[in-house]
Amino acid sequence: MADIEYADKFVLHEYPYAQNVVAVLGAVWDYEVPGFVGKTEINNSKRYVLEKLQKNEAPARPLRYYSYGDAVEFIDYAADEVIKRLSGESDILRIL
Repeated sequence: MADIEYADKFVLHEYPYAQNVVAVLGAVWDYEVPGFVGKTEINNSKRYVLEKLQKNEAPARPLRYYSYGDAVEFIDYAADEVIKRLSGESDILRIL
């Protein structure tokens, strides 16, 4: 778990974002994805990410088991899954 926490810090510190993440996250509040995620959960998640981005700490120790590449690969996978599920292209049944 420590490697995952440090990998998150490393990604936040090193990843070449295509857009200004702080501006994008801060632009709109209080929206939801009906049937999936409520506005409270989205707002809380955005606050958490914005706080982490403002600290922008480099990891204090090298990663042992989980690499920067693993973290980026997981982010790409998770983003693709969210898009598939929200667009109805996933074979996974909705639970909500």
